Amino acid sequence: MNLYWVESFDHSEDWFVAASSGAEARQFFSDDMGYELLEDEITSLEVCRVPDSIDTVDGVQFADEEMITACGGETKAFDDNDLKALLDDQLLQAVGPETRVVLIRNCIYVEGNVMRAVLNGMSDREG
Repeated sequence: MNLYWVESFDHSEDWFVAASSGAEARQFFSDDMGYELLEDEITSLEVCRVPDSIDTVDGVQFADEEMITACGGETKAFDDNDLKALLDDQLLQAVGPETRVVLIRNCIYVEGNVMRAVLNGMSDREG
């Protein structure tokens, strides 16, 4: 089982998937997140092998904190001040005010965030 970084074209749900292949990771991601694999742009990058000490009995799955740490990853929570400035407290609690940032093998991976993707789309149209 390998750890893959899987991204969508809109970067609203990017995250790690443990799978046997990149194709399997992309299929799982697209099924779970509601993307059309043939129409939407879903990419995957093999990050590393998942250590045998991590239980992957469930097969293909999104990586949790334990798996990321076992793969040598360090996770930090990034407070998104743009979201905090634009959203009321109730909506902010629903979508989460933080974005996880993971460092593995000198590479930085930033968790997809639906509201961040919306804000980026709005600024693209305004800019």
